[in-house]
Amino acid sequence: MRITLTAALALAALAACSDDDTPPPLACSALTTANLNIAGLKVATAVEVAASGALPAHSKESLLARIEFTGFDPARRWVEEGKGAVFLTGHFGNWELLGAAFGWTYGPAHYVFPRQTNPASDAYFNEIRSDLGITCHAIEDGMLAPMRAVRRGAFLGMLPDQDARKIGIHVPFFGRPASTLTGPARLAIAANVPIVIAMMERTGRGRFRAWVVRILEAKPDADEHAEIERLTREINEAFEEVIRARPDHWYWIHRRWKTPPPAAAPAAVADAALRRM
Repeated sequence: MRITLTAALALAALAACSDDDTPPPLACSALTTANLNIAGLKVATAVEVAASGALPAHSKESLLARIEFTGFDPARRWVEEGKGAVFLTGHFGNWELLGAAFGWTYGPAHYVFPRQTNPASDAYFNEIRSDLGITCHAIEDGMLAPMRAVRRGAFLGMLPDQDARKIGIHVPFFGRPASTLTGPARLAIAANVPIVIAMMERTGRGRFRAWVVRILEAKPDADEHAEIERLTREINEAFEEVIRARPDHWYWIHRRWKTPPPAAAPAAVADAALRRM
């Protein structure tokens, strides 16, 4: 049964990432390998994950022709002003295609994320991202380079929809306290740039829509800790909004509420949690 499902997912991914053209054998192999790791997920979500590995097999022009962009005009203005932004999306739809297409169309795309536990997988996907024109930064290497990049006009991509363990703060997500990264809010405040929350959904065979869900800006005169909590809370609200609308697009295989909130944390403990990220 597992082999049958894996084969079905691989074939579905191949069909989804092309209309009449078929990716070359190497990309096909990558798709099949990806599906071996995600057998058992919903087919619609598995297709997007697997298809990401085939993106370099297509030309930039052919991929952009498949995408409708909605609400990204402010990004074009920021680029003209030499201003970057913190660019947030989730493990939702084809997030790799969203990042690449945004970088080709609007401004330089950089990613910030922790290294994967599997070095081979980490190297494989980072090579794909590099081929797509995306600069990758590992959190373990520090935040100096990403901070410099966003201050110079880059769009700093992050995926903050996973459990943040003890470095996050607990804000509501689908009605339950969820440990959530404060890094996006902290970066936006420190660099004085907006936060753009955007998603990509599939609208048909080989067709996509990318849209801006929300644009958030820090209040310059507000208390920094209060702003970090407010922005982090609004980020979760935006993610919840799109997931409710398209639950089939959310690649959720992890325990989002894994880290329980402190039983009765005093204000000093809450402040310390904010400072750790």
